[in-house]
Amino acid sequence: MICLHIDFMEVWYIVQFVGGAIKWVLDSEISRDLLNRLENTTCGEELFFQTVLLNSPFSENIINNNLRIMDWNVKSPPKVLREEDFHMIIDSSCLFCRKVDSKSSKMLIKLLMNKFCLG
Repeated sequence: MICLHIDFMEVWYIVQFVGGAIKWVLDSEISRDLLNRLENTTCGEELFFQTVLLNSPFSENIINNNLRIMDWNVKSPPKVLREEDFHMIIDSSCLFCRKVDSKSSKMLIKLLMNKFCLG
């Protein structure tokens, strides 16, 4: 793969590749640096931003937490959260939960609505 005019097959050990959602608040200095690097890349954004930022001098200023609670300890992750997961969600410091299904998570949704929307 050629990205940023670097042959990653030769230098893959130099950079720690990181991926995930691309929703951030960035200051102007970091934004300028990213725009300069983005000009010459063919990578998808799911890989580009995380890789550049977490391997840059700005990495010490990055909070690497998406504030989502997910259960990956199931055969087919992530687990669909249900009523029995309510206290795990409430006791976490997360703002979001994944994965919720309108049918199998119906009671959980009702509990969360009562806790945060109606109370």
